[in-house]
Amino acid sequence: MKQLLIGFANNISANKQKILVWHKTFKQHSNANAILIAANTTKEDKLFCENIGLEIELVELSDTWGINHKRIKYILDFLYKDDADIILSTDVFDVAFQGNPFLKLDTDSYDFFVGSEGVKVNQEPWNANNINVLFPKYYPKCIDKQVLCSGVVAAKKHILIKVYERMLDLCENHSTNNHPTQDQAALMVMANNEKIEKMKIFNLDDGWVIHSAVAGPTEFWNKWGFAENLECEKPEICGNKICNSKGMVFDIVHQFNRIPEWNDLIGKEVINV
Repeated sequence: MKQLLIGFANNISANKQKILVWHKTFKQHSNANAILIAANTTKEDKLFCENIGLEIELVELSDTWGINHKRIKYILDFLYKDDADIILSTDVFDVAFQGNPFLKLDTDSYDFFVGSEGVKVNQEPWNANNINVLFPKYYPKCIDKQVLCSGVVAAKKHILIKVYERMLDLCENHSTNNHPTQDQAALMVMANNEKIEKMKIFNLDDGWVIHSAVAGPTEFWNKWGFAENLECEKPEICGNKICNSKGMVFDIVHQFNRIPEWNDLIGKEVINV
């Protein structure tokens, strides 16, 4: 089956190093294609992407408020015409790869894949507030469920299209619109109302992805109680890789830039632009 990594970015000129980390670390571990949906690009942006061998799809985005969910429309436009079978859709500016992210995807048993942040919604104030502010009537069904991160998801193409269409509809037409970051709250609303069939939730012990803002030793590790509530022992550096508490290397490290030591480690994996 044909595999594809897809991401969305604007303001490329200010984020070259981050994009290079995303693309180069992926290519170190996978032969799959990678595409960047590139908004509001300059000639310099296009030349940079060409020089690092990154394919781009050009789009124009005038309103950047709520960009976290507005990007879904442009990703959908690309997916409608692409012929890939399995899609990995991730954030770009804070994602790095330490392994092939497609190898753990059991597509015989599941259609959609997402990673838990390692705590429940009622143990994580930011996500709890977002869901309550944006989708208050769905909040009770989410409060004691796992925090799921929309920044890294994978799926069979037709399933991702279905999920993204529903997420976009929720954000555009059914939220209070009282917070700009809506896509993750919408994803959890869907998951906890049984709107995503054959969904695999990867936990930290699976080694597929770590969402470091919660599961890594940031300033909130003790302040917000993650040290006590995380579903496993604290992930850590093993040699030159970021691993879970079992010593398993994470295929995907999200939000690594929240932890200076991790950010420095991953930055050494690429050549400065």
